[in-house]
Amino acid sequence: MALRAVPFFPCNFAAGRRVYNSNGKLWNEGWGAERMIHKKTRIALLSTALLLTLAACAEPDAGMDLQQRRQAAEAVDPRIVQAQNEFGMKLHRQLTEAEKAKGNQAANVVLSPYSVSTALAIAYNGAGGNTAGEMAETLGWTSIGKDEANAGNRALQSLLERSGDSTELRVANSLWYRKGLALHKPFLDTVKADYRAELHSTDLSGKETPDAINRWVSKQTKGKIDKMVNGPLGQNIVAVILNAIYFNGTWTDPFPKSSTQEEPFTLADGTEAKVPMMRQTGSYAYAENEAWQAIRLPYGDGRMAMLVVLPKERSSLDELHERLWTDSSEWRKPFEHATVDIRLPRFKTEGAWRLNEPLAGLGMRDAFDPSRADFSALADIRPLYINEVAHKVYIDVNEEGTEAAAATSVGIATSGPPERPLEMTVNRPFFFAIEDTQTKAWLFVGSIGNPAES
Repeated sequence: MALRAVPFFPCNFAAGRRVYNSNGKLWNEGWGAERMIHKKTRIALLSTALLLTLAACAEPDAGMDLQQRRQAAEAVDPRIVQAQNEFGMKLHRQLTEAEKAKGNQAANVVLSPYSVSTALAIAYNGAGGNTAGEMAETLGWTSIGKDEANAGNRALQSLLERSGDSTELRVANSLWYRKGLALHKPFLDTVKADYRAELHSTDLSGKETPDAINRWVSKQTKGKIDKMVNGPLGQNIVAVILNAIYFNGTWTDPFPKSSTQEEPFTLADGTEAKVPMMRQTGSYAYAENEAWQAIRLPYGDGRMAMLVVLPKERSSLDELHERLWTDSSEWRKPFEHATVDIRLPRFKTEGAWRLNEPLAGLGMRDAFDPSRADFSALADIRPLYINEVAHKVYIDVNEEGTEAAAATSVGIATSGPPERPLEMTVNRPFFFAIEDTQTKAWLFVGSIGNPAES
């Protein structure tokens, strides 16, 4: 018997697309749950996923006007947001360095710190002893008790889902567990109350269960993910933890499609790729110094925005990464407004990551070790450990916006808007973050080495 959360992918593996993990090994070709299981060991697999697509905004949970939401944002524990952002940058570093070690200098590295930390938070509530301590350290919660962390996550999720009429952000969690399994009541109560997770007690080894899970995923992502599980889950699977994030945002000022033209994008190795370059001029939150330019492109009424950070030509994305990984707070500060002629590539990109090694590299080791893992707060089963943390991201940015189903301490000198617009042409590798402008939470982050590579 074991705890397992199934990988949640925003695509149909039956289509045969190959996805590689952070070690460069083929992940999904012929993927089936049985292939992930070592028959003689207790297995725990935790999964988190995020789908970003371009689709029409629908049924947003506006809930409160901009001022009301600003007041509510002030009540969100800033330690939770800071911990999530810092965790995201640490994980981004692990993934970026893993790609470079494989020779992928132009790799696009995208992830959702919010999605990963939310899924791990659910598992954290089932952890005890040193396992819990390592998870807290990795998530940045050492000075935050479990109750405070859960309350903070609950408040943040509730606020994010009220993102305005022109944006939609939905978070869904569910826990599927073997019928008859005695999960501890405090764990179940927390999962229901603080993460609003649906609970499903079912025959996990039954033939109908994969279809039921896939139907749940399809519903939460509005059909953008229609298959997550291929085949039976196996006799020794006792629980499945799922997390899904759906984001749909329309630019406050859409880019005119008539202004989009094919232009060169210079890759890290000096070669060029042709990309569709969107363009418009407007008043934006903008900052720059001797090493970089940064701009915030708002969605809807401005509750959400895309932050784009572009290294100056005499600098590089590697140098920008070092600044971001050391201290990203500079890019979460307010920027002055300026008139900017912005050129931004239209791009699609995705990422499929096996996060076991990156998380272990951040200090979360015991959770993956059958002989050391302690998930005694979840159930009285030994051994019980996390077999895999899987994360999938798909992002599509175009003239209309970003629609989805899955920023150094150098002072900024900004003057008033000049007579001629400032120019920011994103024609070389850059960093972006989709952020909640009121809490400063970076929900999705990424580095784009080649926009032409989808």
